[in-house]
Amino acid sequence: MANTTNRSYPKPVEENNVSDDVLLLQQAFDMIDDDVAALLASLAGKANLSHGHAMADITGLAAALALKAAADHAHAFDDLSDVSSTAAAPNGYVLQKASGGWVPVPVNSIIGAQGSLQIQIDGGASAPAIGAAWDFIVPYACTITGWTLLANATGSIEFEVLKGAYASFPPSAPISGALRPKIANAAKGQSNSLTGWTTTLSANEILRFRVASAEAITRVLAVLNVTRN
Repeated sequence: MANTTNRSYPKPVEENNVSDDVLLLQQAFDMIDDDVAALLASLAGKANLSHGHAMADITGLAAALALKAAADHAHAFDDLSDVSSTAAAPNGYVLQKASGGWVPVPVNSIIGAQGSLQIQIDGGASAPAIGAAWDFIVPYACTITGWTLLANATGSIEFEVLKGAYASFPPSAPISGALRPKIANAAKGQSNSLTGWTTTLSANEILRFRVASAEAITRVLAVLNVTRN
């Protein structure tokens, strides 16, 4: 007797009488009916191809999500495990790595409090004209502690130093008093004596070096030594 390859259903036999094959076909139909019933029962326990789930249907999902932060959440610096004390830090402080993590410190403690403000005065082929002026912006709040002038030749030159706010440009307030930066019959000059000076400068103020007198010197580097505030 021949049978189907996959499920071994009995097949009619060519030499059989029809009555014999009817019995085989009845047996095959019963077996097919059993297989279809089992298949339907199995499919009844499956989800549709297009289906959805409530969160509660997924084991552990709600509990796992409860431990997560919202998508639009934010953190303060102090929320980081290795950063501390930033909330009370004054404006202008920066973070520095310490043994216990990152802590806020003043900028001066990292880059140093001493600095300098410099400007090149250049009259071209001749000494700068009296009243000629060169301006520059003060980059940070500071206090003047001295000055230095370095010339390209031996001669004499004297400057009046003025300051002013950007809004009221050009600068018009003298800050150098009677002890102005100058070179007298030399190629350089320097002083830390600032009697009569207004030494405090604010960030973004404009400083002006205005020539009060000049002889023989055509170019000079003017330097103000400062301490950052």
